[in-house]
Amino acid sequence: MDPMQPVILTTTDSLNGRQVRSTLGLIEGSSAVSPGIGGGISASLAAWNPGRVEQLEELLRKARAMARREMVERARELEADAVLGVRYATSDIYQGVSEIMVYGTAVTLEPEPAGRPRLTAPPAGS
Repeated sequence: MDPMQPVILTTTDSLNGRQVRSTLGLIEGSSAVSPGIGGGISASLAAWNPGRVEQLEELLRKARAMARREMVERARELEADAVLGVRYATSDIYQGVSEIMVYGTAVTLEPEPAGRPRLTAPPAGS
């Protein structure tokens, strides 16, 4: 795999127009996050004044991106072209600390037929 070629991430179990050459197995990435004292207070206040808690939303966005980057690194180590069936999961691992996990199946793909438009994907982590 060309190191500059992005790893394709998809929530589907296949890619239209592309055949899986080999299944490399389950891969994952994770990050553990804690809102800290300021975020915890913001979340507590939100219970009294319902609405969006932007500090926590940003923290979770960053945590998902970190987990996704870790998964893509593992895909590159395996020389995968794509990760199929991408899913996210969260769990509380300690009081005030949550784990964000992303996982999927790393695969290599058959080469694209000549003359067919190339499948592209946005850079992982964007």
